[in-house]
Amino acid sequence: MSLDDQIREATEVLTRQLREEFDGKVNRLAEQLKSSIKLEHIAGVHRRNLEAFHQLDAAKSLSGLLDTLLTAAAADAARVVLLIAYGGRLRGGGAEGWGESLGDARALEFEPGDSGIVGEAMARRKAVLWASNGRAKAARSDTLPPFAKLPNGGTAVAVPLIVGGRAVAT
Repeated sequence: MSLDDQIREATEVLTRQLREEFDGKVNRLAEQLKSSIKLEHIAGVHRRNLEAFHQLDAAKSLSGLLDTLLTAAAADAARVVLLIAYGGRLRGGGAEGWGESLGDARALEFEPGDSGIVGEAMARRKAVLWASNGRAKAARSDTLPPFAKLPNGGTAVAVPLIVGGRAVAT
């Protein structure tokens, strides 16, 4: 092997080693940044939740507590509706993020059996999730209240508010 060939081969080996080392360092740095960003996001969510709990503690009335709950939920969701169990029916207690599409949320009223995932969450006393992925059966979208039809890729979550073991709102 000539001197030129030896130099070329040594250069190629060194270049490959440097590239692999550089790629490894870049990948490790990228993973550290991802972890840092995730931790910052999680810390932000925890700060919001802690502040929401402080605001709930400071509420002076039931309506103040429910308004605070609605505002706190709206910090993490694009659209929120509060439905309150009253007289065997679910009645609108407020909404955030719907604009004009919902109208007056306080005018909403449903039989629990006709309110889809909302009634299911109330009956089961635990959160119920439904995601629209375009492949779900059309009948599954009937589990949403009439005002809450989802676009493809949307997600609906119904979370009941439990007081004394009874679901009183969602």
